[in-house]
Amino acid sequence: MRNFFTWVVMRTWPFPFGHVRLLYSLKPTELDRNIATTRLRGFPLWITYDPNSEIGRYLFYRGSFEEQILRKITEVTRPGDRVLDVGANIGVHSLVFSTLVQEEGQVVAIEPQSKVRKRLMHNIDSNQVSNICVLGCALGSEECTATIYDVARNNDGAATLKPDDPSKHDKFEHVEVKTFDFVRKTTGLDYFDIIKIDVEGAELEVINGLSEIFRTRPPRCLFVECVDSHLIRFGTSSEELISRLENLGYSLKAKHKGRWKSIEQVDRKNCDIYAELMIKHA
Repeated sequence: MRNFFTWVVMRTWPFPFGHVRLLYSLKPTELDRNIATTRLRGFPLWITYDPNSEIGRYLFYRGSFEEQILRKITEVTRPGDRVLDVGANIGVHSLVFSTLVQEEGQVVAIEPQSKVRKRLMHNIDSNQVSNICVLGCALGSEECTATIYDVARNNDGAATLKPDDPSKHDKFEHVEVKTFDFVRKTTGLDYFDIIKIDVEGAELEVINGLSEIFRTRPPRCLFVECVDSHLIRFGTSSEELISRLENLGYSLKAKHKGRWKSIEQVDRKNCDIYAELMIKHA
């Protein structure tokens, strides 16, 4: 009964925000299945997922995930755009980008976790999408082999290359870290109009690895997760990430209660950033 009540409340909630607190307050119990398929709210897309996972709970009860970000993506993405999705997970954002850039556009989805990438590929195939290229690696400033740790039960999105204490986690896999040069050679794309980065603390490392893009033809806009506690594990901070984005010529906003506000008006240590290029390059 609690789960049904949660489903009704979440589905009828009239706002594109507040879902995290709402779901936490409703406290639905774990479901007795590990796979479900839902039509993504507002889009002609079907997403298959684990309904007990962090992302899956929102898809199951709300029919969407990070709804406010998806709305912003819809607002700024144009037909023909080239999009780089770093940390694509099961493909919610990549698939939305795919529908918006249309046939003349291209999406490159980067996802190093093999289990998650398998679900990503399934979702691409089941939606008969042909403009998404999936790369099974991590992205950084130097090529190497690294270890990615599954640090949270039922939350693949929390997997990280640098947990607080690796010895405490028995679920991990070795992955290849590639540079932008690999992306360019593999896809034939040497610039992107939009870049999304959600890599559990390695955001600045990814940006550093894309320095050539920012120097020659910077993307029109960026979506970047900014969590200070995650960034600290990589030897940086939210302030350093924010400063770097601003120095690259971007105006920053963060989502807060249904609105995108100036980065100065929100909790800078824990936010989702939308960065818009202020100076257009020739």
